[in-house]
Formats: sequence, C-alpha cells, structure tokens
Amino acid sequence: QAVFGPKGDGYFEGYFLPTASPNYREGDTLGAWSADNLLVSAVHIRRITLRSDNKTFLCGVVSNMATLAEFRNQGLSRRLLTLAIEKMEKEDFDLSILGTGRSNHYLSLGWEPITVRINYVINIPDKLSSSNYEAPWVSVSSITSFDQLHEFYSVYPRSYQFDRDSSIMFEHWIGWHWQEDLAYICVLPNERGYAIISQSDGKHGDLIQQCHYQANHQQLTCALTILSNGSDLRRLHPKPVHYRNERHF
Repeated sequence: QAVFGPKGDGYFEGYFLPTASPNYREGDTLGAWSADNLLVSAVHIRRITLRSDNKTFLCGVVSNMATLAEFRNQGLSRRLLTLAIEKMEKEDFDLSILGTGRSNHYLSLGWEPITVRINYVINIPDKLSSSNYEAPWVSVSSITSFDQLHEFYSVYPRSYQFDRDSSIMFEHWIGWHWQEDLAYICVLPNERGYAIISQSDGKHGDLIQQCHYQANHQQLTCALTILSNGSDLRRLHPKPVHYRNERHF
C-alpha cells in the first residue's frame, strides 16, 4: 500500500520503465490503471535462481502486491496474479513463492501452503563459498550505533534489482526484521564486505533467510529455508510436455 502513498513517488519510473535498472526485465511488474490513468493495483515478480540437490531452478518471488483501498474487491489483484502466473509459465519458471497472511486468496490460483522444510541456495561461485569466512558473527542487536551500520553498508552496498537513491536503500536495508535478536552480522576481513544471517523472530513468519552480500562487489550466497507456518506459499510451474510425432513405415 505504501507504493501508492507519498513515499511511493517515482514508483512508476522505478518499476515500469526499461531504464529503471540495468537488471530490470521489462514486464516483470504488472499494473492496473483507472479510467483517468491512475495506477491503482500492482504485482511484481522478482527473479532469483535457486539451487537444490545440485539442480538449478528459476523462482519468481511474488511481491509488491498492492491495491488502492477504493479499488479493492474488484478482482484487480487476482487478474494481475493470473497474468503473472501466465508470464512465469510462458518463461519457464520452475516455481514461485510468496508470503501472506491471506492464504485463501491465493490457494485457488494454485499456490499451496508449504508443509515441509525446504532448503534452497542461490547459485554462487565456488571460490566465494561461506567456508572462506574468517570473521566472528555478532548479534545485530548488539550493534547500537547507527554509524556502525552505515559504515558496514557503505563498504559494498547491497545490490538491488532496481536502482534507488543510496539513502533510501540504506533506510530499507536497516529496516528489515533481521535487526531483531535472532539476526547476526559478520563483517568480512580486509574490507571485503559484510554478511547477514536473519532468522524468524516469531513476528514476521517463518521465512529464514541467510544472506551474505557484497564481497568485492559480488554477491556471495543467499540461502532460503522455508518452514511450515501457513503464511508462506509455493506454486510449482510444471514444464509443458512436448510429444514427438513418429511415423513408422
């Protein structure tokens, strides 16, 4: 909802134009407009590559779902989600993930509650594996200085799919729930960057995300462990079966 408020200025430019970011895939954000050309509903697909059991999967993280209050209950978000599903299936996504407190809204579209522990790891270069870390981990809650956090972030800012003003990105970075007691930070030696591991704090669902970001301007690793609490949903996108016609003489 915030994307439509005062802080959402520039949302259109940041998400709908091909110049929004060098990593932008045109069409990954879908929107609905009113008769007077007002953006009233939007859904975004964030692409990540996952690895599990030595297999690679293209995953769509469905996010930035928002509809202006006066345009709700008109089927806009459902239509956009349907279009997002069609897009992901057309482009051979293997699965999609979303977190929600309204599971029933999505079950009819093919998403299912995650009932087992699932581990995925984003593909990374072997030479940058987490086994190379030498620095100790400390609780993020033990870091009380805003300047300390800003210094960590400024060494190698975390890369985003969409470019933003650095001050806005930093506010976003420190705003994640990993700054709770169950989160830890590791500052890599020789100014190679920083690493974060965040765990569920019981207030933001059971999505445990371990992230190691920006050593020498390269993303090290990002692991997702998804537990069953009913708020995280998964949708598998099966590949179409192609049959070959054979003629026998």
